[in-house]
Amino acid sequence: MQIRSHFPSIQGIFQDKKYWHTIYTIGLPVALQNLFSAGLNLVDSVMVGNLGDASLAAVGIANTVFFLMIVFMFGIGSGCAIFIAQFFGRGDKEGVRKTMAIGIVSGVVVSGFFLLISLLFHREILSIFTDDKEVIGLSTDFLLIVCFSFPLSAISNVFYSGLRSVKKASLPLLVSAAAIILNTFLNIVLINGYLGFPRLGVRGSAIATLLSRILEIVILFIAVYAKKYPIAIRFRDFRAVDRIFLYQILRVTTPVVLNEGLWSLGVSTFTVLFSRMGTEHIAAYNILSTIDRLSFSLSMGIAAATAAMVGHRIGEGNKKAAYTYAARTNIIGVLIGTLIGIVLFFLRHEIVSFFAISDEASGYALILITVFSFALPIKTFNLENLLGALRAGGDTRFAFLAEILPLWLVAVPAAFAAGLWGALPLAVVYLFCISDEAIKAIVGLRRFLSQKWINELGTTPEIEREAEGV
Repeated sequence: MQIRSHFPSIQGIFQDKKYWHTIYTIGLPVALQNLFSAGLNLVDSVMVGNLGDASLAAVGIANTVFFLMIVFMFGIGSGCAIFIAQFFGRGDKEGVRKTMAIGIVSGVVVSGFFLLISLLFHREILSIFTDDKEVIGLSTDFLLIVCFSFPLSAISNVFYSGLRSVKKASLPLLVSAAAIILNTFLNIVLINGYLGFPRLGVRGSAIATLLSRILEIVILFIAVYAKKYPIAIRFRDFRAVDRIFLYQILRVTTPVVLNEGLWSLGVSTFTVLFSRMGTEHIAAYNILSTIDRLSFSLSMGIAAATAAMVGHRIGEGNKKAAYTYAARTNIIGVLIGTLIGIVLFFLRHEIVSFFAISDEASGYALILITVFSFALPIKTFNLENLLGALRAGGDTRFAFLAEILPLWLVAVPAAFAAGLWGALPLAVVYLFCISDEAIKAIVGLRRFLSQKWINELGTTPEIEREAEGV
């Protein structure tokens, strides 16, 4: 049967109860989890920001290392989720657990690397972003504590991706909520020195993060194994991973991991750029980064639900339904981005007023939020299309090229030329930072309409021959 090559009608979107049930059961919990997490980052930024521009800049720079690690882990989790959703859709529980085993081993390796370089080369890493000795000192205090949470975050990220793919998205929400409540409480106590504790400043924020991550993974493990969910892997699942299965997973997930890794490196260069432009600039950019995470909470939830729906339908052999669900999500992504952009634009002054930063940094933050609000519809479409639809369809190589090439070949060089060498206005510099979004939207839409992204994943004779030759 020929799959339709156009988007479904708006009326059809709102009449499909099955679609909205999946959005409600998977997308909403993921959205709330991301919203809580981003809200916690906002609370952290507000509390740390009360310590001054230098403290806010320091935590933002130190968190860039965590950001790099967690984005790599998001790539690993997303890559594994593609297979878990399709295995679960066809009832292959062993395939689910073996994929989880690969994800966990990969997470331990990646997070261990970031932990090691944070302990051994923290000053060298932080000096890339700034030469301000006060900021480097505060960043070091924060990073040397929070880096021990990296392996915990990596493993929980893989479990969260697995749970969403087997339609258990409410558990990550509940676990995250418990961790966030503890983190918020400890932040208030340790940063400011309440309840008899010393005033620890940025170190207090790092300790709060570490303790909340410990609680998070303990609760997660207890719940997963007590309920005997399909992702509850056992030691023999690690041994059951053979060469062909590993190759099957890696040939699809490697582009996803490279995508997220190179994307995070590219975005991190903007942190370097704004840091070099001045402490006030990086403080403003850190505020925008927090607003960015809040703005995409709902979109990320819908993308996760779409990935699960598309993966399940492809696993069942229903490519027409997979295309229809993905098309609906792309439309919704544009509508959500437009609505949130309008809200941000009109509330930008109230948002910035929450942060106790200098007038100069506040002015820069207002400029960045204004430009960001107009770009949101395109950014949310790209998120839903590349991360939700194309990845779930196994088209990871195209998604990788569409996201990375415009970023590194256009946005990064143009932004640095404008910000450091051209000394252009801040609004122009940030426009160059997001110039890749327009390119991604054009090529991504063409790819989506071509339907070439819909692929049924699984071991085939061709894959077995390739694996034997590796």
